[in-house]
Amino acid sequence: MEKVNLGLCDACGKEPAKEVASVPMVPCSVAYCSKCLQANNHPMAILIANTVCIDGLKNSNDAWKNMVTDSLKYQEKTLEWCNDQVYWELKHAMLGRIR
Repeated sequence: MEKVNLGLCDACGKEPAKEVASVPMVPCSVAYCSKCLQANNHPMAILIANTVCIDGLKNSNDAWKNMVTDSLKYQEKTLEWCNDQVYWELKHAMLGRIR
């Protein structure tokens, strides 16, 4: 069987991807490097988008909060940054619906 080059990891964008896996609790599969799989690090755009769908982390279960906080830590981002991103997306998504 021929090996397929998966390119760079979709979660960190730095390391070569080793396998494709589903993002937990999200109907989406992405390419991960070994480090990101081990660190519970996932693509931030997907985490933000799904958090927007539930109207913020305050409405999430513990497993989702842990996944987001693990990813934020690995990517050296703060919870405040995440909440700002979610708020921005919610604000602009609502404006788009009103028009």
